[in-house]
Amino acid sequence: WGVAFEDGDWAEDVRLGDTDVRYISAEGGGEERVGRKRKRGDGVAANGVNAEDRPFKCSTCGKAFSRSSHLAVHMRVHSGERPYECTTCGKAFSQSGHLAVHMRVHSGERPYECSTCGKAFSRSSSLAVHMRVHSGERPYECSTCGKAFSTSSSLAVHMRVHSGERPYKCTTCGKAFSESGHLAVHMR
Repeated sequence: WGVAFEDGDWAEDVRLGDTDVRYISAEGGGEERVGRKRKRGDGVAANGVNAEDRPFKCSTCGKAFSRSSHLAVHMRVHSGERPYECTTCGKAFSQSGHLAVHMRVHSGERPYECSTCGKAFSRSSSLAVHMRVHSGERPYECSTCGKAFSTSSSLAVHMRVHSGERPYKCTTCGKAFSESGHLAVHMR
């Protein structure tokens, strides 16, 4: 899962223990932020901002912000407004930083490089997840069988083993699969 900072920056969290969290900024040039996880209801956000320092409150969901401009950007979540459009493919974004990161798809820019193996990424959050390959960290654990995974999406796919869910169905024969890749192989 990720975290959105009030300044509109987006980051993936990397767990360092039960309370310590290192946030790697995805849109902020790879800036690293270190904080402590806090229990809900303590009035302090993960970035250390107290609730009383956030007087601008969203009337739709109740989220509070320290600046009215941050609230204005947040309101696009509810309105669906996406004023920043890619001139190459037409994809639109609610924040300019998200468009800037998207442009790397077209430019091929991969500024975040793994110091261990040299693999490069367009997002710092992708590098942070990749580093789990080298560290062996698997922070997402199945509550049913205890098997651990390096990404939450891998855990979500694994949970279908226990639930029996098979959401990918062949339109020709009706056979269903738990993973889209398995359906793709079947279709060949």
